[in-house]
Amino acid sequence: MPENNTDSIRAYIVSTFHQYIKGRTVFYAIGRLENGETFGIADDHFQPFFYIRQSDLSKCQALSQARGCRFENDDWTSMDGETVIRVSHASHSRLRQLTKTLEHEKIRTYEADIRHTRHVMMHRGFGRCVRLTGEWTTGREVNRSYINPEIIDDYWDADLKSLIVNKATNPNGELLALQNYGEKAIIIQESDFDSRKDYLQEIQKTIHQLDPDIICGWSIVAVLDTLEKDCEAEGLSYNIGRTHHPPKKYKGQRGHEIQGRQCIDIAGSLNHIISFEDMSLENLAIELLDKQWVYDAEKESWAAFHKRGLELIEEILQDQNILELTLKRTNLTGLSLEGAWGSVAAFDFLYISDLHRRKIVAPSFGVDRSELQGAPGGLVFTPDSGLYKHIFVFDFKSLYPSIMRTFNIDPQGHAAAGKDDDDIIVAPNAAIFSREHAILPAMLETFFERRSQAKADDDPVASYMYKIIMNSFYGVLGGSCRFASRQLAGAITSFGHHFLKWTKALLEENGSTVLYGDTDSLFVDAGLDPEITHSEAIARGNEMCEWLNKEIQEKIRNEYKLDSYLDLEFEKYYRRLVLPPARGSQEQGRAKGYAGHVVNDAGERSVEIIGMEAIRHDWTDMAQQLQRDLLDHIFADSSSQELEDCVSQVIRDLKTGKLDDALVYRKRLRKPVEDYTKSTPPHVKAARLMENPSGLIHYVLTTDGPRPIEKVDFPIDYDHYLQKQIAPIARTLASIREFNVEAILTGQEDLF
Repeated sequence: MPENNTDSIRAYIVSTFHQYIKGRTVFYAIGRLENGETFGIADDHFQPFFYIRQSDLSKCQALSQARGCRFENDDWTSMDGETVIRVSHASHSRLRQLTKTLEHEKIRTYEADIRHTRHVMMHRGFGRCVRLTGEWTTGREVNRSYINPEIIDDYWDADLKSLIVNKATNPNGELLALQNYGEKAIIIQESDFDSRKDYLQEIQKTIHQLDPDIICGWSIVAVLDTLEKDCEAEGLSYNIGRTHHPPKKYKGQRGHEIQGRQCIDIAGSLNHIISFEDMSLENLAIELLDKQWVYDAEKESWAAFHKRGLELIEEILQDQNILELTLKRTNLTGLSLEGAWGSVAAFDFLYISDLHRRKIVAPSFGVDRSELQGAPGGLVFTPDSGLYKHIFVFDFKSLYPSIMRTFNIDPQGHAAAGKDDDDIIVAPNAAIFSREHAILPAMLETFFERRSQAKADDDPVASYMYKIIMNSFYGVLGGSCRFASRQLAGAITSFGHHFLKWTKALLEENGSTVLYGDTDSLFVDAGLDPEITHSEAIARGNEMCEWLNKEIQEKIRNEYKLDSYLDLEFEKYYRRLVLPPARGSQEQGRAKGYAGHVVNDAGERSVEIIGMEAIRHDWTDMAQQLQRDLLDHIFADSSSQELEDCVSQVIRDLKTGKLDDALVYRKRLRKPVEDYTKSTPPHVKAARLMENPSGLIHYVLTTDGPRPIEKVDFPIDYDHYLQKQIAPIARTLASIREFNVEAILTGQEDLF
């Protein structure tokens, strides 16, 4: 008999799952303790359940075919106030069958679609960071095994073990490179073994010895899927988890659940933080680290090359804080590491957990749901194109979260508010909300406070994570969440419209001109003296911002009898601002595209480009650099002749072949080339000339059409680049700062 031990210790839950054993559904959790040991939990105290409305009890009982189904009144209610009945059964599958029957009969259910493991965590009020108290014994696959311990929420900074995996194939066979984060790499090569079977067994053995909580890499799901198929082909069992059970396939999806561990695709996680057209390791090593990852057989072995690949992956993980951000997000939302970046799931976990503290249940997805179409988007004030001097940008910080917090916008507060109540909050779209402090504003208040503390503690990772979680709430309420509502989303955006318009009107009443506005920001010409110094301009911007905030607070206090959490920030001062014309127009400005000459408090100057060609992936390096150079001239108050010379020089360099390396187009294949049947874009034509094309296609336009850069067998079509890349850039900026662009483009500038 193993010896029993009792203590209390903090733990991080890496993996959860459930199984039906001996007439009970058992909740399992596996993870890492704060002392570095691993643990497993088996808990059968909490059986699967969902809720129905009390008014549907008799119908549900009549339809119930599952023996042992229990109906209990726990004194909980639905969001609209009706008493609900808990329906439970020891078998999760039996309960699912009953749920489908009730759905077919149009009987409303509550929380019937929530996975049992998540239900346990939400209902019992704990997330991923917990404290375990109780007896434990030494386990076979983990250090400690707990049966029905006490589990309470207890935040701590968990230190998990992460394994980086990279797989490659060459003519000599496969290679798998593995490296525990911060440790030395291990290279397992098929050519070192007598058989493929031995090679595959060594991989599984090594993973178990390293015992990671997280397995990560590029396309890691595909790597592990292939490993599983290879094991099956060799007649080997496949299990790299912390239980005796093989990985469980996700229905209808690629990948599988590895009990006791989590898989993180690094490129997929990076997509939530940064965006590049090419998310390959080779490209990100260049973009993020300024390092090359190219194989040269004369300089290094195949194994050394992939060992270096692991080192680059680790550097990228450190540079972008991927694992730290993902772990922080799971700590805040209760989600697994694999699902940490899901906005809807995060909102569900947080909001339903708070509902449960109030003994209120959430509807199953699609139940008690209003129409979604019709909520307005962010308000945009269309600009007039031109070059402007001394412009202030004022920005409402975290506008939508601040609106939700100020005006008590909340799914439950909306459901509970009665139209006949005298003391309600009415949004500009006529949605009504209770004044009783609601769940969502309270959640946001906590997040705002924690973010402020994170900033004070110099913890940028936590600060960033609180920000993106808060900013995701509007998208969730206006999208596919169970709480989504046209009225809720419309209330938020209508308040945004209202205060952006009101602030614009206030500024213009007091002598300023609002040049442009978009959702939460206003670009303001305050009529400053053209010769004003940067310090005087910034001081004036701060004064205006302070005045505007006082006016906004006063308006909300007088009109709504509420304290304002809206916070207008003096975001930046542009010494010069270019608002380019919209396509096909000389006067109307382009929305979401501009360039400014920023001056900070210290007088340091920099060029900022938003939404223009210089930062868009679909323009060549030549065109991007031309636009940057012309903007530099404009912001430096250069002469028209200098602008003309700039364009002329680029045209000369183009035609003499000096810019050939800067003429490459980059476009991603979204599907196999053979699936492009209705139309054939240039990058697809180029891809059809390549062997095994995929991902980002690099090509140039020749006199015979598109060619991949590996097969440029015709002269480059310089006239194409002149007309399609140089001309649009030059004409756009010539409309802002006049110079003789047409003569330059036609080659006639030297005739007279």
